[in-house]
Amino acid sequence: MSSGEEVKAAKRMAPYVGSTGNSNVLLFTATTTSAASALPGSWAGAYITVRAVGGTVYWLVSPSALASVDETNTTPGADGDPQPDRGKIAPDAVETDFQLPMWDASTESMYFVRAAGSSIGIEVTKTSF
Repeated sequence: MSSGEEVKAAKRMAPYVGSTGNSNVLLFTATTTSAASALPGSWAGAYITVRAVGGTVYWLVSPSALASVDETNTTPGADGDPQPDRGKIAPDAVETDFQLPMWDASTESMYFVRAAGSSIGIEVTKTSF
């Protein structure tokens, strides 16, 4: 293992189920209809790994349960075209790491919003302690 891989592995939590039965791995379905699901409050500010299973998924996080992502909104613009339904691409079987924003879980929620061209699985794993 290279030193970079060792450092990354040392900072990533393995799949885990605690004594309360809660796992650090969430499995969602993404379809052609955008869907939003609340993330656990304990995940505020955590690092996550996102991996699509079976196809490409478009996703984003939002404090709004009404947020949506449009998997057909892929046309670039000269200004970057920062539209509110533009999601991050998660190609099939490729793991990508991100840090979630902070939120006050006692008064706020954060939603994982996703859509795909067909029914696709998407795995979201909390990888930080």
